[in-house]
Amino acid sequence: MSRDSSRKVSQINIDTYQEMLQNRSIKSANIYESMELYYPTKSQLKNLTMIQETWKDGDRFYKYANMYYSDPSLWYIIAFINNAPTDSHVMLGQNILIPTPAELVLKYIHNK
Repeated sequence: MSRDSSRKVSQINIDTYQEMLQNRSIKSANIYESMELYYPTKSQLKNLTMIQETWKDGDRFYKYANMYYSDPSLWYIIAFINNAPTDSHVMLGQNILIPTPAELVLKYIHNK
């Protein structure tokens, strides 16, 4: 199941974004509402195993997600837990936390 499947979708049409859509030779595009995520509570954090990694040259969230979750699309879990929206928000030598197991982290951050 895609992480986008539960998000509200709006469609933009040629009237609103005429130049952008024309440049891409399309008539409309979907925009996904921002995903609402919840940071795990202290009691939930006790149920997770946090693996610490030191950010190196060439590291990316999707690479860690692939390594620890076997699913690079779950990169946003690691980014969210580390309060780093993108890879560029992490500095070389910075320690990051990788919460496991992914299934439990997903349950907590999506508040299910």
